[in-house]
This record gives sequence, C-alpha cells and structure tokens, in this order.
Amino acid sequence: MPGILETLSLRDAPVCGRIFSPEQIQRGVRYFREGRVKVVTSNVNGTFAGIFGQVHDLNGGPTAEVSVVVRRTGDGDWSIDGRASTERQSNTDRVVALLLAAKAELGAPEAIESLKFPATIHCFRADVRTGILHWDDYDARTLLENLPMARVIGRDDCDDQIETWLRRCGLRRLVELYPWDEIDPACRECYAFPAKTLAEQEMRWAEFLANHPPQEEGIDARLDFSTDFGLSVMQPADWYGEIAETESEDGIDWFGFECGIRIGREKVNLLPCLVEYLRCQPSNFRLSDLKQLDPKTRIPIRIEDSSRYVAIPVSKLQAVLGILAELFDDDPLDPKGKLKLHSLRAAQLVMESSHSGEGNRLVDQAPDYLLKSAEDLEHLRPQADSEVPQGFQATLRPYQEDGFRWLQFLREQGLGGVLADDMGLGKTVQTLCHLFEEKKSGRGNLPCLIIAPKSVVPNWEKEAKKFAPSLTVLALQGNQRKKYYPVLKYSDLVVTSYPVLLRDADELLAQEFHYVVLDEAHTIKNAGSQVTQVAWKIKARHRLALSGTPIENHLGELWSLFHFLMPGFLGSEESFRRCYRIPIEKDRDEHRRERLAKRVAPLMLRRTKDLVAKDLPPKTEIVRTIELTPKQIELYEAVRATLSRDLKEEIQRRGLEASKIL
Repeated sequence: MPGILETLSLRDAPVCGRIFSPEQIQRGVRYFREGRVKVVTSNVNGTFAGIFGQVHDLNGGPTAEVSVVVRRTGDGDWSIDGRASTERQSNTDRVVALLLAAKAELGAPEAIESLKFPATIHCFRADVRTGILHWDDYDARTLLENLPMARVIGRDDCDDQIETWLRRCGLRRLVELYPWDEIDPACRECYAFPAKTLAEQEMRWAEFLANHPPQEEGIDARLDFSTDFGLSVMQPADWYGEIAETESEDGIDWFGFECGIRIGREKVNLLPCLVEYLRCQPSNFRLSDLKQLDPKTRIPIRIEDSSRYVAIPVSKLQAVLGILAELFDDDPLDPKGKLKLHSLRAAQLVMESSHSGEGNRLVDQAPDYLLKSAEDLEHLRPQADSEVPQGFQATLRPYQEDGFRWLQFLREQGLGGVLADDMGLGKTVQTLCHLFEEKKSGRGNLPCLIIAPKSVVPNWEKEAKKFAPSLTVLALQGNQRKKYYPVLKYSDLVVTSYPVLLRDADELLAQEFHYVVLDEAHTIKNAGSQVTQVAWKIKARHRLALSGTPIENHLGELWSLFHFLMPGFLGSEESFRRCYRIPIEKDRDEHRRERLAKRVAPLMLRRTKDLVAKDLPPKTEIVRTIELTPKQIELYEAVRATLSRDLKEEIQRRGLEASKIL
C-alpha cells in the first residue's frame, strides 16, 4: 500500500490554493533547495503522516521546529495541519519545506523543477522618497509619501511577458517617472502610473483593476494586495432598485428611488456615486461618449467616503444613465441619497422594469399600486367610462368623446397633458365639455382659467356661453378689466389673453384655480420669456395645454411646455438638454428619441384630420373667382417684380446649383 506522501502533490488543488498559497510553496521550495530542512522523525502510512523536523532561517534567524500532520479523509479530501515554533499561523512556507524534505527521504520526491506557479504582482503603498530633496511641491509630496505601486515577484521565465503587459496597461517603473537618486532604491523597479496627484493615481489604479484582470488577458500572474494598499474594486453581481413614497410639501405626489448593489448583507446605494461621477466629467460630456468605449470596458465608480470602487460595465452604466436622466441635474438627490421622481415617472420606471429581462431590471421593489397605475397609463384606461355630461349643449363626435374621456383620465391620475389635435377638430369644445363636467361634479369649486391669444378670447367667451350656458364666464380684456378682478373668484370660467397675463401677473397669481388651460400653448415655447415665467407660477390643481404644434423648432419647446404642465417630470432644462436635445437633434440618436416619445406619450393626444376622417362630415368645397382691384394688381406686380429681380441677382452671384430654394 503506497504511503500517503506518495499521493500528495503540492502542485494540485486543494493543497495548492486552499491549504498553501503559491507564494508559500515557492518559498518552501527555496528552503528545501538550499538545504535548510532536516527531518527529525516521521510516522507515515497509507492514510496518515506525522512529521517533525527543523527549518533554518534563510537570513540567519532562529531555527524553527516544525511539525505537520497529514490525513486523507474518506471522501478523498486532504487535511494538513502544520505548525512552526517561530510563527503563530498554521501551514506556512516552513511547513511546505518540511513536507518536501519528508517526501524526498521516503522515496516520493516532488518534481520541484516543474513546480511553476503564477507570478505575483504585489500591490502596496510606501513612502518612496529618499530624503535627498524636500519635495516642496505639495501634490508630489502627498503622492510620493503614500504611493500606490506594484512589485512583480517570482517566475523569471515570464518577466518579459508581464513587463510588456504592465506597460501596455500604462504602468511604468519608478526610475522612468522620477530621478533615480530621489527614489528609495528598494522601490526603483516597482511600477506606478504617470500621474501628478494622488487622486489621479488612485483612479488609474481603479481603472486598471477593473479592466485588466491578469487571467482574463492570458497573463500567468496573480494580484496580491497588502493591507495598506487601500484600493479595492468589486465586480457587481447583485443589483437592487427600490421605489418608496416620500413626503411632499408642494402638493405633488413624489416618490424616492434608490438603486445600487448588494455586498453580502450590505446595501450600497450607487446613486450618489453616479452623481459624483457625472460631476467629475467635462462640461460637454454626453451619453454618446460612452458609446465610443469598448463594450467590454468597466467604469470604476467610487463608493462614497471610501477607497472601494464598483466596476460597472459601460453598457450597464449607459443604460442606467439613459433611463435616469434626472441624475444630470445639479442637485437631484434628497438628503438620504434618493432620487425624487414624479408619480408618473415612478410608474413608468416600474413598467419598464417589469418588461425588462432579469439582468436589466432597474426596479425590484415598489408599491403594488404603482404597477397598476403604470398599466392604466400604458393602456390609457380611465377608472370609469365617463359619459358626456347632461346639460352640455353640443353633440360630440366619437373622437371628441374619446378626447373628453382622455381629459377626465388625466384628471383622475393627477396629470397634466397636451391636447394636440389638428386645427379644426374641436379642441375648444372638448375642453369646454371637460370643464363643464368638473363644475357639474362639484370638483371644480374654484374658477377655471383659460389663457389664449388675444384674437380668440371672444371666441372662447362665445363658445362657452353657447355650449355651457349654465357657467358664469368672465372675459378679462380691455382697459376696464381691472374692475372685474373682485368678482373673479365667483366666476366659473375666466378667459384672458397672454398679454393680460403678463400685465396683470400680480392679480392672477394671487388667485388659485381649479384648472388652468393654455390655448395655442406653443406661446410659452421659450423658457426664458417673461410670459412663460409667469405661466409657470400660476397656482392651479390641474393644468392643460392645447396646441396643434407643440414643437415648432426644437425640443427645448417641449421641455418648457411640460415644465408648465408637470414641473420636474422631464428633469431640469440642463439635464433635458444633455440627455435628449443633444443626442436627438445633433447625434440623431433614434433610441433616445423613442425613449422620450414613450415617456411623454400618455400625456399627449393628437389626432389628424386623416385619422378621424370617418367621423367628419363630407367636405364642402366652394370655388369662387374674383377680380383684383387696381391697387391689388399694382401691389401684386410690385412684389412679383422685386422677387424676380432678387432671384436673378442671386443666380448670377452664386450660380444656379447654389441658388436652389430649400
């Protein structure tokens, strides 16, 4: 029966790896090769070995008395318990040396020439200054007195490969970075990054550890960290996302959202870390910049107030930042590090997560009713089928009834919206029907304010009296309007114009309304205009915008409109610009465009004439031929001649091709 030591191999697991580290085995080989080991006594059989001996120190220190017991369990596993008199811990390099000597004496020598272990890249910190210079530069002194660096240990046969790999990753020997006589001789051949500050050096190390594991790059080496190195980079595996109700003082239903990773039993909220990451980026940073990186890249995100980093795959980071555009705001988080979300935004986030795969799910815990709310929004389902109220003196076409029910649905959900039907499809009558129902139901116990272009204020007054004669209507127009403000609060509908809103801002902002409706709402497309600023400040329970052209020139107009309807829903103007305007308008990012469209879709209702043609009466066309008066003929000929002359001059100046009319 072969002895237990004959079957014991120091190169195989679990002996190499779980019981002894490669470094311990390498040092034990050195003791044995240099003849520093003596076996005093041994007791060996097929399942047990007890060995006692001595190991002399390599540097002339005290000799260690070493004992080791080796057992093989019934299931074939190895149990090794070795102790050295000079060390407190068990199973050290001296125990390895005694095992090698015992195997050799008993005729089962280990082939130590073939014992090849990965080289060790030992990462540590040290003060590398020699003291020759005082290092008056504060940044240089701070860096060099606590420099993170690496030393390669073992495996002379692969030094060139490791050297090439380290240099490819950006590391350099200290003698290449600093004058050799100013660096501690023991550290001159160590590796560090060419960085001028400690913060930059640490970030370079975090990027290296996140993206260059030796085994993944075919390098026969392992990383080893001393306790003083400080930096650690984790590969996240267990993500979580939670949405919970939060207190609000502005009457809007807000929710708090946090997203992060689980490390054992610890939850680490990464939102503050992501906000800090964005703050450190250049001012012109945009999401599309991440697309330029290798898809396999991992971005190290520093965990607050620590030297721990989380290596987030660039695709995951891009997805998270793409969904959570609010993180681009100046101060997006509450004191607890949670992101404040509008109720609709929270519901949409829950819905997106419910449709995502397991690996891409951003929310895994939220109030149950949010999912129900999200489903209602997705299908535009009112809580009850609203019927056109009795007493409203107009017959709505089918698509107009749908519009009325949609407006009621928005009110049920506490949302603002844009009725964006084509001109001529009856936005006015749908709105009046909706406001009539609010008054009739008793919900509208405050006035409803309608703001329109000056030219259509009389039409609103006329239509309201025609279709809802039971409502009291107050039109604020003309020089005598001021005397009607005392009775404003007793009116059902108040109709005024944008110029009056600007001139009488104090009076109108002092009153609270049940509804505020903006007709031709693109009037507030410019976020910086005075009339827009006043419109944003109107106090109302509900808000509605009417516009056949919500966007005329750029997406900033959409943001301004929604900031009136639901402040905060599309984030700040700057975050909207970085997350949507630039990617869509400049980069032609179709994915961003689809995401924005999906986000605002529940809040916009647009029907074209072609879409509702079946509900419209037959078109009546009357062709009339008229004669121009002499003055009209004279004006027509003058304009025609001027344009013809300008066009000919432009063609002569630039050529026919360059003068095409776009």
